[in-house]
Amino acid sequence: MQPRLRQQHRQHNPRMGRPRPRRTSGAPGGGPTIGYEPDAGFTNHGNTTMSMIVAEQQGRIFAGTFVFGNGNNTESISFSGVIGRDGKTLTLLQKTGGYSFGEITSPGEIELISVDDGTHYTSSIDMLKKA
Repeated sequence: MQPRLRQQHRQHNPRMGRPRPRRTSGAPGGGPTIGYEPDAGFTNHGNTTMSMIVAEQQGRIFAGTFVFGNGNNTESISFSGVIGRDGKTLTLLQKTGGYSFGEITSPGEIELISVDDGTHYTSSIDMLKKA
């Protein structure tokens, strides 16, 4: 039986009319988001929240939205992904062109390693925990 990210945690969203799963990282609810950006150098985004919302899943393929930010200052990025044959590894592609590789480290936690190429290249490690 393949793991289903949708079955892990559900939060009701009245706009969708059905429960949606949610995972959160950043200072509130998860581990730190650390990384590297060419202009800023090494970064620690401990005050920024990152949510991973999986809206749909079929077998090992899933899709959803990352939401980054604080309070009213947020940014949403669509993604699609695949759960590896081992049931633990994840590969995600963001609509904006970034990639994430991850692992389900426990039933309530995911580690994502994200990279973005180009002129403003970045890399980061995010620990996502159930909200």
